[in-house]
Amino acid sequence: MEARGQRSATRSIAIQSAVCCSLLEPDADVDQLFDTYSSVLRDIAHQLAPSHVIRRCPGRPTPWFDSKCRAERRHCRRLERRYRRTCRQDDRRSPENLLRKVQSVQNVSARLLTSARRCDHITPLLRQLHWLPVQRRVEFKIACLVHQSLASLAPTYLTTDIYLVSEYGRRSLRSSTDRTLTVPRSHNRFGDRSFAVAGPRLWNSLPISLRQIFSFEQFRRYLRNYLFGI
Repeated sequence: MEARGQRSATRSIAIQSAVCCSLLEPDADVDQLFDTYSSVLRDIAHQLAPSHVIRRCPGRPTPWFDSKCRAERRHCRRLERRYRRTCRQDDRRSPENLLRKVQSVQNVSARLLTSARRCDHITPLLRQLHWLPVQRRVEFKIACLVHQSLASLAPTYLTTDIYLVSEYGRRSLRSSTDRTLTVPRSHNRFGDRSFAVAGPRLWNSLPISLRQIFSFEQFRRYLRNYLFGI
């Protein structure tokens, strides 16, 4: 009804305007007709314009996917959150994070014994106390166990995991005189942490002069000095 009334009002205003009068004149110019037509349309627009500004709130756009797709999307988000939560828990339980926590305890103990400030560097304090860092301490223990395994002084379950390259090779190689160990192949991180893999790998990274020491006490002393110098 409102649209019909607006059309009738527009028709009545146009009939009463100067457009019809100018069309009835035979001597009317084209430019004059155009100016008259534009002015009449401007007057009609001013008369029919609303007195207040109409503001429409745009509605929420409807997604292109249906309810099944939305359910699958929620399920994927739930799985992603669970995966991230599991990764954070694994990071907290990782050996690097645990070693970092133990190292912080050792640093606090060293500063407490030496009455050092918190901003002081920790390496000179540990050397002053003759303390190896936690990571070097772990390497020291593993290397000592490998040396005892080569001397058949370690338990049997450790000795059976250590093999020299000279025991497997049919020909005499250069590594047979260096006391190089065979490193078994591992397929995951847990296998790399085992003594059968981590022990030979650490032993082969030591200097040749250190690996050729047969005395255990002398090996411990030289190994400790070597780890302090790294």
